[in-house]
Amino acid sequence: MRLDNFGGGNRQRLGDFLIGIAMVLWGASYYMSDIALEGFGPFTLTALRFSLAFIILAIALFPKLRRPTRTTMFFSALIGLVLLYIYSFSNYGLLNTSVSNAGFLSNLAVIITPVLSTVFLGKKPERKVFIAIVLCGVGVCLLTLSDNFVPALGDILCLFCSLGCAAHLLLTDRAVGDARTDAVQIGVFQIGFCAMFMTVAAFLFERSESGIPRMPDFQGAENAWIALAMLSVLCTAIPFVLQPIAQRWTGAMRAGVIFSMEPVVAGIVGYFFAHEVLSPRAYVGAGVLVFSLIYMETEWKKR
Repeated sequence: MRLDNFGGGNRQRLGDFLIGIAMVLWGASYYMSDIALEGFGPFTLTALRFSLAFIILAIALFPKLRRPTRTTMFFSALIGLVLLYIYSFSNYGLLNTSVSNAGFLSNLAVIITPVLSTVFLGKKPERKVFIAIVLCGVGVCLLTLSDNFVPALGDILCLFCSLGCAAHLLLTDRAVGDARTDAVQIGVFQIGFCAMFMTVAAFLFERSESGIPRMPDFQGAENAWIALAMLSVLCTAIPFVLQPIAQRWTGAMRAGVIFSMEPVVAGIVGYFFAHEVLSPRAYVGAGVLVFSLIYMETEWKKR
């Protein structure tokens, strides 16, 4: 069955479902990035991660990638620059804060996205989405703030990352809404451009004495290399293609609400694998985020 055959409502739900898959994979990426950063520099890690993902997708989807339009390449390059911004702040933030905090703070995009959308695009959220956004904001605050909360350097960097995440959602929304673009091509070529930009940054800022970016030997750093492989396939190749396809059927603001669940996934992974324990308030915040998503996806009927 072709995906285009889905009706309007079902198509939107399918888009939400695909965004949800991308959200889970990106939520798990914080822990894997934390492991990989023990052996790689932030720019080198992202350059390798996106290069491997691009090679895999270019081979798997080669027939679909032929003859891209100039508009597709323009948006892909622009989104690639935004990804350079996002992962620069995200990786350096991870070096200076916990996996859970990085996941929570990087996903304040759910609050920033509707503000930017209203200011720059004139798109106001529908009532149900607006209520979900407010609930998400409350949930994120409960997850991140405490009575004596003082943000560390990593927390501040992750806050800057969330601004880039909001810009990425809106720019992707604008790109896939253009009839001259192809969503699959944008998903793949944005990865390629980000890989190129990150490679330049790695050579500029993380060169070893031999003149190439520093990388660990495989022996003794097996976990870092395995984490890199998982990041490339599971957390880059798959979700970055799913997102632009899904955003043809669901808007940036709905996608932002769904992506607000990333902190919950990051917190669960951090709890079981990094042994990070959250405060009771943070668990309440996670519950509020779950409820906000259920509220947005449920058709409430007046009785």
